Amino acid sequence: MNVEIAGLTRRFGRNQAVAGVDLQAGPGVFGLLGPNGAGKTSLLRTISGLIRPTRGTIRFESTPFQNLRADQIVRGFSGGNI
Repeated sequence: MNVEIAGLTRRFGRNQAVAGVDLQAGPGVFGLLGPNGAGKTSLLRTISGLIRPTRGTIRFESTPFQNLRADQIVRGFSGGNI
């Protein structure tokens, strides 16, 4: 499954947890490294659909994130078809 993220930002009130992330990831394994409070969990929660991005776009297999249901996102991550 291909994931494309462009300019992703997530704010919680005045705190900016994720600041302008651009990422392209295909099949395989990748990791996120960073210190505590860097926004790793907020990024993953946003990608998985648990929270909405404040700004930016997320696409799964070229389909905009907003057009997918949560179960379609989870199936895509587990190797199923969207």
